[in-house]
Amino acid sequence: MLKPILVVSLSIIAFSIFFRSLFIFFKLLKKGKPHHEIPSLWQAFKDLVIMVIAQKKVFRWPYAGVFHIMIFWGFLVLTTTIVEMYGEAFSSKFVFPIIGGTTYLAFSQDLFSVLVLIGVIMAALLRLVARPKRFEGSDHVDAFVILGLISTIMLTLLVMHAHRVTESEFSYYTQGFFVSKHVASLLPHDILPFASEVAYWIHLGCILFFLTWLPRGKHLHLVSIIPNVLLRKHGNRGKLSTMNLEDENVMTFGANKWDDFKWKDLLDTFACMECGRCTSVCPANNTGKELNPKKLHTGIRYAVQKNAQNILSGKEEFPAILENTFSEDFFWQCTTCAACVEECPATNEHIDKIIEVRRYMTLSEGKIKPEARQTLKSLETQYNPFSLSHADRFAWTKNLNVSFIEDNPNAEYIYWVGCFGCFDQRNQKVTQSLIKIMQKAGVSFALLKEERCTGDTARRLGNEDLYQSLAMKNIETLNKYPGKKIITQCPHCFNTIQNEYPDLGGKFTVIHHTQFLEKLLQEKKITLSKEVKKRLVYHDSCYLGRHNQIYAAPRNVLKEVPGVHFMEMEKSHSNSFCCGGGGGRMVMEETEGKRVNVERVEQAALTNPDVIVSNCPFCLSMFEDGIKTKDMMEKLSSKDLAEIVAESMDSVEKS
Repeated sequence: MLKPILVVSLSIIAFSIFFRSLFIFFKLLKKGKPHHEIPSLWQAFKDLVIMVIAQKKVFRWPYAGVFHIMIFWGFLVLTTTIVEMYGEAFSSKFVFPIIGGTTYLAFSQDLFSVLVLIGVIMAALLRLVARPKRFEGSDHVDAFVILGLISTIMLTLLVMHAHRVTESEFSYYTQGFFVSKHVASLLPHDILPFASEVAYWIHLGCILFFLTWLPRGKHLHLVSIIPNVLLRKHGNRGKLSTMNLEDENVMTFGANKWDDFKWKDLLDTFACMECGRCTSVCPANNTGKELNPKKLHTGIRYAVQKNAQNILSGKEEFPAILENTFSEDFFWQCTTCAACVEECPATNEHIDKIIEVRRYMTLSEGKIKPEARQTLKSLETQYNPFSLSHADRFAWTKNLNVSFIEDNPNAEYIYWVGCFGCFDQRNQKVTQSLIKIMQKAGVSFALLKEERCTGDTARRLGNEDLYQSLAMKNIETLNKYPGKKIITQCPHCFNTIQNEYPDLGGKFTVIHHTQFLEKLLQEKKITLSKEVKKRLVYHDSCYLGRHNQIYAAPRNVLKEVPGVHFMEMEKSHSNSFCCGGGGGRMVMEETEGKRVNVERVEQAALTNPDVIVSNCPFCLSMFEDGIKTKDMMEKLSSKDLAEIVAESMDSVEKS
């Protein structure tokens, strides 16, 4: 009777420690602000199957994906052995209910014991031999403690099974335990009972210690990742939350402390695996800057976790993360490219937290970069980021045969040109190319005299107040022309009008110009007949690609251009590398490390192209600058997709 008493007593102690830690975890989460985005049951079920069980995002990195799924699936199968372990405390003949006593279960247990051990070895080799940079700053002690515990649990399990092979009268043990029977042959028969008993207690001890250790570090993701995945942001990734600026109860805008964030944001910090995949793809970090997306989550968590008891008891306040954990530059260096979000196997949302801290700096503290402050002033007074007169927004149309929706209300489309398309001389060429293409195709379109900046830059710089002011004016204007479809040449305008304006009452049908060009080709409204004998490499802009999942349309258009030698960069599609201009970075100086746009131009140059093709005015401008910086103007140029299409249309070239 002593054995079951000891097993139950030790288990009660371990589970008490575990649940006490979980209680603290839940109390910390409750300090966060409300989170209202709840997915449908069907969406939650799909996420559970695809993200958790099948581990889709983990497999974006094949080596890590293989060993992680071996360990994960191994533990799912081997939960049966834990039930058997507790049953054995009361009866040596205990078998798993219903499915126990079968060769298949015995075989599965041995198979996954071996697979888990292989997975542990692969994980250890990754940390000890490969030692990727992305692991810098991770808790290595925690990692090796867990790997050691898992290894010991598997080895002791094989010894316990070896004893069952020799002692049991059930033949399925011998047939199913294909590894354990070899372990039995290696050990003297007379010491197997003793070895099995020792293995049992070590096995139990490791499992219970694992349980008490789990809430201490990154392996809390074993508990938090399922709700985190099920509650992840659905729909458009580029949509930011809309602040209620009329709420009189709000004392602080944005976030600088633990309880300033939504509880789902806080759950992200506990779901972080510290794998560093986010950091390994971050354009800012990859070009020598301070920003580290992994440390965003670990830093917020560690700052609170170490003093959780005192904070929850009221002896201490939540620490300010800007004063104690991060510098201001850490948050200003983000381009909001979403590469980190794309890679994160826990589906954490890094951008939302960064924007919340920017909102705090801009709205609550008035701390903002001087050049960004000038941009915000220009947006407020001239409705563009260039400090140019709003009256000159459409001065470039002087010699073009274009109409405005105010004068041509029957037009089918409103062509939303955007600030760069209107004011930047290089991007005006893109605008003119697109206008000529649409005119040749017989498209019924018009410009909008009252067009203002959509507010994307103001919002990403943290000035939600200015963003909403610009957005409401644009929505009011666009609502005068119900049913009109909007064509944009800027992915940032596309994202803001389509995905963010609905929160403020502006629901419009928006088409990016790459999608529209594909539509014109499919409907045979334009013909590409002139050969463009150039080597073209295509760049996926972040706000068209990762944020809005538009990858096929621009490629389909390029493949229709005769004479083109089309190429892809190594970092393309969802793995594309940012140009460096998003998230308000277009208007801020880049003083630390290497310039992101130069890095991307160098990546493009590896394919030996004649032209870098983009779909975004930010990208086009950044590449023009990067090419000049690298002194490559004679052999490399940058063009928008619309310019390539125009070049291939004889009639457009002649106009």
